[in-house]
Amino acid sequence: MAAPSLDTPHRVLVVEDSPELSTLIRFALEHEGYRVDVSRTAEEALRRLECGRYALVLTDYMLPGHTGTWLLREAHRRRAVNGAATLLVTAQPDAPDIAPDQDVIAKPFNFDQFLPQIRAVLAQGHGGTGGAARAERPAMTAPRVELVLYVSPASLACARAHRVMETILRGYDPASIDFQVRDLITETDAAFRDRILYTPTLLKRSPPPNVWVLGDLSRPWIVTDLLQMCGARPLATA
Repeated sequence: MAAPSLDTPHRVLVVEDSPELSTLIRFALEHEGYRVDVSRTAEEALRRLECGRYALVLTDYMLPGHTGTWLLREAHRRRAVNGAATLLVTAQPDAPDIAPDQDVIAKPFNFDQFLPQIRAVLAQGHGGTGGAARAERPAMTAPRVELVLYVSPASLACARAHRVMETILRGYDPASIDFQVRDLITETDAAFRDRILYTPTLLKRSPPPNVWVLGDLSRPWIVTDLLQMCGARPLATA
């Protein structure tokens, strides 16, 4: 199938170097009907902007080599924004190089607030920054995260995944996460509903969309990135 034109209305450029996080954002936006391109670096994003028009540039603040604010300034300097709205995703909303009128989504965030803000920014029309969306941004409240780990009896990989999850979850407020362990063999109806074919599989049910992580979770940062994306509350450290 031919690639869609870059001039398609409501096309979004997502600039995010984390493959897991960019996949979640892309999935959510495409589910809403937007057409999405992803760049891992500011330089790649600039090349895309110079090749065509976007309705929205959604960029992380921390990028390899440059910040998202550098990207937006450089895109404006090169006249590559072409009227696109811009949103900066950051855990540092008070960083000194963020313009006062730049629309910002604060990390951690959840899709219940993320997607309405995307719609609101696009509804305002293009133009780069637009302080109204920032001023009217609702308070960010962390959602309850629902996780289910499907396992099989006597599986070493499943036992390892369970231990990894227990270790990770010790660092989070238990009131913000509902974690369950289900046996694929004895709970086949639930596994069928959740589309589970292999174990171990970690399913994020809530907040939507569903996300499946297969394997023994030997790369635990995938889970921690997922929890951050969902707004789970880490416990304060001394």
